Amino acid sequence: YKVDGAVTTVKDYTMQRGDYLLADGNLLPKGTTLTEEQKASVTAIVFYVGHHENDASDYSATRIGQKKCHGYAVALQDATTTNIYCMWGVYNKELGLYPTYPGSNKRPNNIDYPDYDWSGYTNTRKIVNAAGGEQNLNKDTEAGYPAIWYAVVDYESKHPAPAKSSGWFLPSIGQMYRLYTQRKVLEKISVYDSLHGQYWSSSEEYGAPNYEALYVSFTYTIWTIDGGEKGSNDCYVRSILAF
Repeated sequence: YKVDGAVTTVKDYTMQRGDYLLADGNLLPKGTTLTEEQKASVTAIVFYVGHHENDASDYSATRIGQKKCHGYAVALQDATTTNIYCMWGVYNKELGLYPTYPGSNKRPNNIDYPDYDWSGYTNTRKIVNAAGGEQNLNKDTEAGYPAIWYAVVDYESKHPAPAKSSGWFLPSIGQMYRLYTQRKVLEKISVYDSLHGQYWSSSEEYGAPNYEALYVSFTYTIWTIDGGEKGSNDCYVRSILAF
């Protein structure tokens, strides 16, 4: 923003957690005093800078247009309706939504070591494919994978994802846990609605992938990661995106 004819000063800026991601894909530094117009344009808040080393997602086919992303941002509000928990999806069906150690089929413990598990975008696309496409997602049936419907379809219809982003997806357990660790940074941001309660991830529990998806609880002072039955109405949903 500048007055016509004024000299434009260009300064280097290193992206930080807490920066504002706008609807047009541009960023504003976290210390910015937002105008009302800018507040209306803020779509997400940066919570991790750079492409995480354990994110196996390839963003080439998204609007990012390259394999690796520049960072990750969280939606300003829940995708689920206030005080309404939702189902995750089909019980007794494994989709392979967990990491494996390189060169083996052995699965890391993604409950005790969630940082291994950062491929939320890939997980989300696998779930969409399992449903037979986004047109088959819905909020009412296990086969409609309600958590994904809220995160991807319903939230996008109300809050379109910024240009040059991956589009909204359901975070992996590592990404969801990172939101927990960054909560003190995020909760200071006036346009951001804090997370309270239990939130689904897109990750299956490594020891029981047929039956349980992982969630993070934001209810307690000590963080909690646990598995919830896929067909139960256990958790809220908060969307994130890569950019």
